[in-house]
Amino acid sequence: MKTITPNTALTSGATTAVFTSQNAWQMDETLTLSQAYQRFQTLYQVDNYTKLPWILQFMENPRWCLEFSGAISLYQHDLVHCLIGRGIKPADEAFTIGFTMGSVKTLNVVEIWLYKFVSKYLYPADYRFSDADLITFQQGVTLAKQMPALQQLNRFNPDDFLPLPLKDVRAALGITTTQLIYTLTDAAPITPATNI
Repeated sequence: MKTITPNTALTSGATTAVFTSQNAWQMDETLTLSQAYQRFQTLYQVDNYTKLPWILQFMENPRWCLEFSGAISLYQHDLVHCLIGRGIKPADEAFTIGFTMGSVKTLNVVEIWLYKFVSKYLYPADYRFSDADLITFQQGVTLAKQMPALQQLNRFNPDDFLPLPLKDVRAALGITTTQLIYTLTDAAPITPATNI
């Protein structure tokens, strides 16, 4: 069910755990968004109080930013990771940000170019995107644009969706998983009975 596959399109040359079948989606779709978020926090030891460098907040957080399309709080960003099955490697971050920005119908090429420039050249070294990550970012934008029913992810209210199964949340937001690649790394099987 789970294989380790080198895939440069996802990880800039590093090896990542990738589910190669739709089983991963089927296995996690009964988790509520709240349970999926708890799993995400546990897997990656993150919380919504993580301090990010000011430039990331300026570019990505709606309270700080220049009104970039798709700007969302860190909490909402982590929920999007859960909804689209992405981990936290740089390519996963790039895809998640691209997908979120791409969900906004008014996203324009200037915003895309500016985000790519800043994330490649101005972000601190630990957060900087490589050329391969920027390709993955663009794939996220493109895929989001190809989902006609996709809602603007920067506008969804997480509180309305926390008690719902991921399958229902994805349907309500117009997220289809058939073209997404599941990269959440989880050594334990994902089952609805898991209370994490």
